[in-house]
Amino acid sequence: MARTRKLKGPESVGAKEIFGVTALSTNNGFAAIFMSTMFMTFMTDYAGLGKMGATLATVLLLAARVIDAVDDPIQGFIMDRGKIGKHGK
Repeated sequence: MARTRKLKGPESVGAKEIFGVTALSTNNGFAAIFMSTMFMTFMTDYAGLGKMGATLATVLLLAARVIDAVDDPIQGFIMDRGKIGKHGK
């Protein structure tokens, strides 16, 4: 009896895809932690701002995250509603 092959649908997710997404998000998290740490170290130690530098760095990083959290859904909404032109959306 001949074996029939199961065809994968476009929505199927395998181990390679799961590993890739996990590795990408893990590296992204580590990069964000590293950059934040280096920025805080620069503001406090090398720029010589002390406590004011730590406060300023924290406020800047927090403001960037809040703006990003508000801005990303708005950009996604605009892209989803965009017309498909010659070069795509």
